[in-house]
Amino acid sequence: AFFLDGYTGATKKKKNLSVILIKDHFPVGVKGEEVQVSKGFARNYLFPQDIAVFSTEENKIKYEEFSKNVDYNARERQKQIRNAKRRLGKISLNIWRTIDSDVSTEKCNPVTAEHICDKLWIQHQVSLSPEQIKISEPFLYLGTYQIDVDLGGEIINLDLNVVRRCCLLYT
Repeated sequence: AFFLDGYTGATKKKKNLSVILIKDHFPVGVKGEEVQVSKGFARNYLFPQDIAVFSTEENKIKYEEFSKNVDYNARERQKQIRNAKRRLGKISLNIWRTIDSDVSTEKCNPVTAEHICDKLWIQHQVSLSPEQIKISEPFLYLGTYQIDVDLGGEIINLDLNVVRRCCLLYT
């Protein structure tokens, strides 16, 4: 075995810096918001462009009027929507249904919006409400479907595969 004396690994802790934005800058934040950014991003971009200042007590008092207007709940919702959109664009949801016959046009148990929400959580840890799944009626047949998902006014497509579960029939 080969060992390096004192080697602790190549991982460095990424150190963030707290800054106050003095201009709106999407997707970092809005004017008056205190955000955590990497030191390099602050030093090389935000400070030279006069977008942010260090988060000191003096600057907090100076930009306090703007920070009162920041809706942090809305910012968190926007962040969650961005993450959900990014994740949903990459996945394909599989729902298995048991059909006793070999005929592929045989009806299966219906796949509803509630089933889709449950399977999204189980398979991909994405939490949606059934109202966000836009389907006109439950899916009754095996196949591949494109369904619309409403993410706070933004509609994205999700691939849904309703597939046959293999089962053995014992006689």
